[in-house]
Amino acid sequence: MGITIPAVALLILICGGVAPTALAQSPELDLSRENERLKGRITELEATLDAAMEKINALEVIIESLRKQGNQTSAPPASTVESAIPERSPEGMVEIARMLYGEAVESEAIPAASPSDDAAAIRRVRAIEKWISSTDRDLKQRVKWPVLVTNVEQIDKNLARIELTIWNPRTGSIFGKPFDTYVTPRVVERIRREGLRNEDGPPVFVFEAIFKPGLRYDERRTEAGPFNNPPFIAPGIEMEWKTTFKSLGNYVPDEDGTESEDPSGNDTGAETGSGSGSGSGSGGGVESSE
Repeated sequence: MGITIPAVALLILICGGVAPTALAQSPELDLSRENERLKGRITELEATLDAAMEKINALEVIIESLRKQGNQTSAPPASTVESAIPERSPEGMVEIARMLYGEAVESEAIPAASPSDDAAAIRRVRAIEKWISSTDRDLKQRVKWPVLVTNVEQIDKNLARIELTIWNPRTGSIFGKPFDTYVTPRVVERIRREGLRNEDGPPVFVFEAIFKPGLRYDERRTEAGPFNNPPFIAPGIEMEWKTTFKSLGNYVPDEDGTESEDPSGNDTGAETGSGSGSGSGSGGGVESSE
């Protein structure tokens, strides 16, 4: 009996010492997973903030344009604020891609980042690649953007480079960075004639093209960066868009606020584009990109 009591007591002490440790492991594991989930969410929110800052910068450009036009004392109308980034522009297409990405994250079609969970990280990359493939197809479309021709450069007797800048009909001012496209001398002559004919300033044209988003995955791209080139969509996703030129028609505002165009500016298609719309061209007169 003198041996039994200490043995029982020792067993109780051992059990009492082990059980709390085992029970403590589960909450610690849950806490670690929650921390990883929150880190992923913070990354997503930072991307949203970057997009919001771009909208603010675009609005500041519009305000400055209005100020130069003599509207220093009046605030921009609500329609100007709501359309800080025109939908019919390269920047508008970038915003659409960001919106679609946000919807995919919200619906958990793209899971939150979890750096310490290799299996979850692989699932996330696969989900992003699937989203890129699907969205790239959905956003490829024929576009009609109101533009000003802000520069013309003759490459040779059969080819010219023209620089286009988006025209925002709501604000009556240019918007965003210029981009290049390549056209034949016939289109250049049309631009020259319209410029001579228009006595109220540079003529507004309708640039018709096939827009190709060029969405791609790059795990090294975690933020927009100082130049945001190519445009940043979300962590690991960027858009190096291109356009295939179709025509350059006259911009004709309709009574309902939309516009139509004179379709007589058709030309042979040439691949053009810019990762950020800044207009730096390359590619032997056929393709341009950032």
